Amino acid sequence: MIYTIKTPKSILERYHLTGNSELATEPKTGEQYQCLDTLLAAPNAKRHNEPPKRFKGMFPYTSGSTGKPKGIKRDEDLTRPDPYLIFKGLSEALMQLSIGDRFFVSAPLYHSAPHALTLCCLAAGNIDVYIEPQFDPERFLQDIERFKLTHAYIVPTMMVRLLKLPESIRSKYDTSSLRFALSTGSALPSDVKEAMINWFGPIFYESYGASELGFMTLISSQEALEKPNSVGKPIPGAAIKILSDDKEECEVGDVGVIYAHLSMFAPFKYTNTTGTQSDLHVGEFTTLGDMGYVDEDGYLYICDRKKDMIISGGANIFPAEIESVIIEMPEVADCAVFGVPDAEYGEKVVVAVQCSPGQCAVD
Repeated sequence: MIYTIKTPKSILERYHLTGNSELATEPKTGEQYQCLDTLLAAPNAKRHNEPPKRFKGMFPYTSGSTGKPKGIKRDEDLTRPDPYLIFKGLSEALMQLSIGDRFFVSAPLYHSAPHALTLCCLAAGNIDVYIEPQFDPERFLQDIERFKLTHAYIVPTMMVRLLKLPESIRSKYDTSSLRFALSTGSALPSDVKEAMINWFGPIFYESYGASELGFMTLISSQEALEKPNSVGKPIPGAAIKILSDDKEECEVGDVGVIYAHLSMFAPFKYTNTTGTQSDLHVGEFTTLGDMGYVDEDGYLYICDRKKDMIISGGANIFPAEIESVIIEMPEVADCAVFGVPDAEYGEKVVVAVQCSPGQCAVD
């Protein structure tokens, strides 16, 4: 049983479904809830078995590049697939969903990846979606066993927290029902991925994506073990180019700016922003400012966001590489690496660390 609030701007704050027609938290007295089960059971309930001929309700916002929200307004192009058909296709090609599967997400749905994956489940139909507002590593294991979860969206920070659980907790729950887990949004260290594969099996996939361009690449567990730190090859319909600052295509293995193109999406422009956007586009290809390279087999590797790169003593330093090492320390819950001005080197590297519970900061 799912309850929804009638107020347009409100968001459900407790989504944990028990699978037996109950909510873990019932609607509070005085709040305007309506039960969807009751509405659909009404004699005059309107049901639509087919999607509308053209779905025009997609106008996402992004703030990953600058911190200021920007609307992504696409040109209307009736020759490109309808968004419903895109999500329907991704539910099969990307998520490998089948009728009766159960998807777990514990990330804000205003972020593009969990939002898109949830829409894939809705487009597929007959998929249960379990939304947990706050991720807890042991509770995640409990939920897999209790609800027989089959799919999950799980980011690197969640994986690190899972791996920090004591072995007595990790081996306590039956997680064999989980057969697909996708990570995207931040760098996934190869040793963290390998440890998760050793624990859960080869169920992990990683994708390089963005609100503006969707899922651009994909790599399976088997490929990841052969190509550590890669985010995979372009998915069907996608293309990747690595360009230098003068917009020339880089040689294999050379680091440059990543440009991508997905034929399924129409060109876009940002709203709610000022300045030129011409630097974002080279022909049909678009960049979000990420830097990386492609190997001889066509696999993409991400180095860092160009604006985050630190130049110290003439050397290019990518904070993501340092963060991936520090985050594995049991004393560290999270960290951020950045550069600050330095008279001798131009910039020096600084690390901000959030200690794990019970751990004290040390010099």
